[in-house]
Parts: sequence; C-alpha cells; structure tokens
Amino acid sequence: MRILVTPIYGLGWFGSGTTLDVPPEFLLEAEETSGSIFIGQVSNPGHSLDGYWVALSQRHTVKDGYYNLNVYEGDPRLSTMDSPHISGFAQAALT
Repeated sequence: MRILVTPIYGLGWFGSGTTLDVPPEFLLEAEETSGSIFIGQVSNPGHSLDGYWVALSQRHTVKDGYYNLNVYEGDPRLSTMDSPHISGFAQAALT
C-alpha cells in the first residue's frame, strides 16, 4: 500500500542523541504488519530519508492518522535488536 507520510513536530525529532529538523513529506510503499504498524523503505531520491526503512505505529487508541515514526538503517522485521536511527511523529494517509 502507498502511504503519504507528513512528518510533524509532535514531541520533537531525535537521532544519535541530538534534536533534528522535521523532514519534508514523502511517499512510503509499506506493508501492514501486526495491528496498526506499517513498515516500508523510503524510495524518494533526494529526500533525507531515502533508502532508510520506516516503521509507523498508531499514536493514539483511536485511528486518527497520527503515528510514531521510527527510522532504521535496515528492515526492522529482520532484527529485534536494532534501535531506531531516528525517531519522530507523523500524520499518514493512504494514497
């Protein structure tokens, strides 16, 4: 499924122990895994997250389009030991 991801400030964006600027929106081709978790690899040439893997997990108990967003260097389904490279928040919608 194709998802339009619009990063938002939320509680901030963090990576490698520092705060980061909110990245611009991007399209994500993702699969829904367990519950309301979507995982896919960013394929947007020129985007700061291009090539990284993203996991979106539902932020609230009500499905309102807000997600916690974690960025990984590899597919997070392949290792439970990987910590996110970047973490932040986003609104997301199917396109």
